[in-house]
Amino acid sequence: MRYLITCFLVLYCFLVAVSQPENQKPKLSLSTQKYLKEFRESSLKNQPNEGVIYKKQTDGSSLLSVLIKVNNPSIVEENLKLIGAKIGTKAGNIWTVQVPIKLVEVFIEIKGIDYIQLDEPIFPNM
Repeated sequence: MRYLITCFLVLYCFLVAVSQPENQKPKLSLSTQKYLKEFRESSLKNQPNEGVIYKKQTDGSSLLSVLIKVNNPSIVEENLKLIGAKIGTKAGNIWTVQVPIKLVEVFIEIKGIDYIQLDEPIFPNM
């Protein structure tokens, strides 16, 4: 009996550890985490921080270039349109998106996105 209870507890702990809740936030790359930290500490919420690729709009606002991995394309596409994001290339479940800087906090809360990576400039090292 003790052996059966122990096996049940081990199996339960394993299932809890590997299962992921459906409402889990997307994973952010290290550069994205760094950008968000700087964004939250910055007083200029419409200005992009150094080290990210962005596009200046005619109205003075800026769009961040982002690479995302989606798991529910229809919901993600609908929510991106609601916040004014522009969807670029779709290669299966990997998409390029341009997100308004002012709405970056809302963007990272969108359900159906597994991973977010901000585009970064590339520089030669030699």
